[in-house]
Amino acid sequence: MTDSTLHLGVLVCKKCGSVEQGVGIEDIHEGLCFNCFYEVLTGKATWPEKPPSERDRLISAVDQFAAKMKMKLLEKFDQGWEGWDHDGLGWLLDCKDKLIWHVIAYERGDAKQLVDIANFAMFLERLEGRKKGEPQ
Repeated sequence: MTDSTLHLGVLVCKKCGSVEQGVGIEDIHEGLCFNCFYEVLTGKATWPEKPPSERDRLISAVDQFAAKMKMKLLEKFDQGWEGWDHDGLGWLLDCKDKLIWHVIAYERGDAKQLVDIANFAMFLERLEGRKKGEPQ
C-alpha cells in the first residue's frame, strides 16, 4: 500500500488530502485522487517541498532578524550616527542606558524597538568581549 490511506472504499489523497468515496482497488492511482493523478500525468503537478525542519526555521529566523539589524544600523550610519565601536566607560554606560530605554519603550507596546534592543545588545556584547580580550 502507498502513503495514502484506504479504508473500505475511501481514499485520502496523499497529495491534497481530499477524500474519495467508493474507490475500488483498480481506481487507486499511486495513492492520489483523480485530480492529482491527472496533474501528475499531464505534468502540471507541483508537489509541496518537504517542510523545513525546526533547525532550518531557526536559522532562517536568525538570518532575517540579523538582516533587519544590519539594515537599521546602516540606515543610522548613513544619517551620521557613528562611534558604535568606541571603547570606554562613557560608551558602555550610554549603551546600557539606551538598551534599557528601548526595552521600556517595547514594554509600553512599541514592537519596533526589538531591532534596536538587539543592536544595543550586540554593542554591549562586543564591549564585553574586548574586556576579555576576545578577537573582534
